[in-house]
Amino acid sequence: IVNLPMYQRRNIFLTLIGESFKTLDRLKAFSLSVNVVINSKDIDKIGRVIQVAYSEYIRQYRIFKELLAKTL
Repeated sequence: IVNLPMYQRRNIFLTLIGESFKTLDRLKAFSLSVNVVINSKDIDKIGRVIQVAYSEYIRQYRIFKELLAKTL
C-alpha cells in the first residue's frame, strides 16, 4: 500500500485493527499509511467508527479527487 502512487492510494479506504491502537488515532493511522486504526476492544463499535472515519475521508479527499479527474 505504501508504495502505491498517491492517485491509486486515495481510492482505497484501509482500516487496521489491533490491540495496541487507540481507536481513531489519526496520527497513528497516518504514520501507518491507513485511513483509520481501531482497537480490537472496540470491535463492537466498528460500524460507527468506520462511518465517522469514512465521512472524514470523503471530505478530506473530495477536492483532491475533483482536481485529479480534471487532469486525467
